[in-house]
Amino acid sequence: MPGWWLGLDPARTGAGILLAPDRVPVVAYCWRPRQRLGRGCYELSVVAAGGHQRRETVASLHHVGMAMVASVARVVGEPTWGVAAEAPYVSRLNPSTGLLVAISTGELVGPMRERMRYPLLLTKAAEWRQELLGLHHRTERKRAKKVSLGTMPQRLPGIGELLARTAALLGTEPGKLDHVTDAGGVAEYGYIHGEEAA
Repeated sequence: MPGWWLGLDPARTGAGILLAPDRVPVVAYCWRPRQRLGRGCYELSVVAAGGHQRRETVASLHHVGMAMVASVARVVGEPTWGVAAEAPYVSRLNPSTGLLVAISTGELVGPMRERMRYPLLLTKAAEWRQELLGLHHRTERKRAKKVSLGTMPQRLPGIGELLARTAALLGTEPGKLDHVTDAGGVAEYGYIHGEEAA
């Protein structure tokens, strides 16, 4: 049976989902950039199955990664786990967006390196969406996000509750947190393919 997997949608406004070895989502992490005292920072929410939840402000995406490492270590009780992330897409028309996501990914994943059971599994958005959501690789982003919000709670029972509680904690609508269900898709893709890619 595969072990624990943390899936990341690693943008500046992003999310992570921790899947247990029985493929149940047990913790949702969600972060977004904020300003505090004239400086940039990140608001991080942590929502666990079973009731625990909190919001905190951290200085950078690196600190978001550090907070996730500490949280995951407490939950899994093991020294290492799998980590999968959606790969940055660098387009010819607007390469700067993809490069910013690549930098964000590095900031988030850096603190996790020593805890990774396998090398970081990067999956293209089109790749995991085609396999898990049945979407063609040219599906437009708006439709892909809608399908993710509708399908991932069926694929991973429990993610719907984490999504709803995260939205309530952040004072927003679940439909605006598609990065949470996307992170669930990435986690499931890592769960399925992580050991073979190692």
